[in-house]
Amino acid sequence: MRRNFDVLESQTIKYLVYGFFIYFILGTILVWSIFRPWLHRRPYFIEPNLSVLPFSISLLTFGLTMAFTGYLYAKNLRTTTLIGSLFIGLGYMTCSVGMFFPSLALYMIIIGFGILVGIGTGFLYNVPVVMIGQSSLNNKGTVLGSVLMGFGVSALIMSPVIDIFIRSFNISSTFLILGVTYMSALFYLGLTLNFSIKSSKPLSSNKMFQHIGYANFSKILKDKNFYFLWTVYAIGVGIGQAIIGYAKLIAIDITGLKDSLDYMATFAVSVLAIGNTILRPFYGKLIDLIGPKWTLTVTLIIQMFCLIVLLPNANNPTTLYLSLFLFGSTYGAYFVIMPIFTSYIYKTEFLGQAYGVLFTAYGIGGFTIPIFFSRILNNRNTLDAYIESFYSLTIFIIIALILTLHVKPKNM
Repeated sequence: MRRNFDVLESQTIKYLVYGFFIYFILGTILVWSIFRPWLHRRPYFIEPNLSVLPFSISLLTFGLTMAFTGYLYAKNLRTTTLIGSLFIGLGYMTCSVGMFFPSLALYMIIIGFGILVGIGTGFLYNVPVVMIGQSSLNNKGTVLGSVLMGFGVSALIMSPVIDIFIRSFNISSTFLILGVTYMSALFYLGLTLNFSIKSSKPLSSNKMFQHIGYANFSKILKDKNFYFLWTVYAIGVGIGQAIIGYAKLIAIDITGLKDSLDYMATFAVSVLAIGNTILRPFYGKLIDLIGPKWTLTVTLIIQMFCLIVLLPNANNPTTLYLSLFLFGSTYGAYFVIMPIFTSYIYKTEFLGQAYGVLFTAYGIGGFTIPIFFSRILNNRNTLDAYIESFYSLTIFIIIALILTLHVKPKNM
């Protein structure tokens, strides 16, 4: 009995470390705003409304790739991991090479970060989920919840690390270091993990999450609730990504954290990551208390409050950090709310396929809304320009609130 307990404990630690580390690497995608100010300078002179493109395209390719790679996990998880690792490494390396050609830098970064890193993230994002689901662990839900925090913790830690690397070396060397390090680490994980373990134990003790089956897509596509929820998801995460992509620039342009205070602007990205990470359990508890529909409503109201009240008045670090912390928490909330909301609508019969299709909203919203935000801002770094852009995003929030209130699954 003791031996079995030791083996189980060892396996739990292994999956915690491996899964957390995979998400930690993938989470670097959220610190793009650290790179952007350097791309606006000599010798690149990339305009702010263009430097957001690699980030937006990366989110699009991430979301779309995830929607179409589910069947690969069942066939060969190790091969999927190695392919994803290759895309991640080559993506950052392509960005590194692009830095030597200033006139082509934007296009190379779009190919490297926007397409290759996005595809690699899509391949790898569900690997820890499947890995833990196939294990013989008894505490799968707890383990999965813990490793998912790696995505948010990455932005917290890597924001200052990447900033230090760029200052100590240069942006090209930083991309190269990330590419080589990440590809090597992910290849090691892909080659050493035992993906052959199978288990009949469900990922969660909650029956809503135990069945991952094939959906009748005609039923999903005929359901107006799906379209309402998809649109709200796209708006919510899209606005979150817009603020994430501009977090450091907001700190520089609105709060004035530049020159000797630049480190405080970098810390703003970390504050957003903290909110994204540590408040996810809070939103989970809120779902238990008031249900996913009203939790989603609260999330949208918090986003609106940040856009209308806090961010336009973020002329001091306290207000800036508070607004980004709250905004980061709402971004993380969607990844807690939406799977559960989907299960309320489709229950076990359609959950797996329905949420896979629903997740395309992440890519579409993350691609379109940050670009919309940058177009409204139009390379203007004044407070009035930012306020105009914030208010424009608020219109989407109002639409999302109306749609949320019209979602009426039968069992709610």
